[in-house]
Amino acid sequence: MELIFNELSFKPYIDNEALFKNKFIEMLSTYGKLKETFGISNLLFPRATFNHNVSEASTFIQWVSSLTNSSERNKIMAFIRTPFSEDILEDAEEDKTNKYYYENAEIPIEQEYCIGLGICHAKERIAISLNSHNCWQPHILSFKEIVDDEFNTKDVEVHNVCKSEQELNVDLSEKLLYYGKLELVETDIEPENKK
Repeated sequence: MELIFNELSFKPYIDNEALFKNKFIEMLSTYGKLKETFGISNLLFPRATFNHNVSEASTFIQWVSSLTNSSERNKIMAFIRTPFSEDILEDAEEDKTNKYYYENAEIPIEQEYCIGLGICHAKERIAISLNSHNCWQPHILSFKEIVDDEFNTKDVEVHNVCKSEQELNVDLSEKLLYYGKLELVETDIEPENKK
């Protein structure tokens, strides 16, 4: 099972680069702890992560490239590689992921498409968010899915993790445990007839 990065959690921008770096490394550490505890296989980032702004002045790739500590730069770049979150989608699901948006006047985000959260909803995965604001800390994140050509929407939600010291609620712990297990079921179907 994979965790999918919520690229919108770059907002609100953290103007202090050292603080931003610490928050990003904290998120990677959270993933490491979940991987160790629950057997999470990957942390997947949307392809567009490189081009997302992390401040008013720079994109993610510009920020990473500017890091002077090569070991920190390499650690971060080791996570931003293939497969990307879009790679786990079936062909029919690819179009659907463009139909999700998030809004939060407090940050402010106004009806912004959310690739990571959309993929989490479409594939029933768990999001991981940068701890840039308390709106990213809940275990459940709510957003909108556009359900028709008239732009009618419905509320949808996904499970989310943000901080390692955060207590995982029972619901999320059970979801993570479930994804970490493979259940084999005996069947009378001949191997050549299995799909």
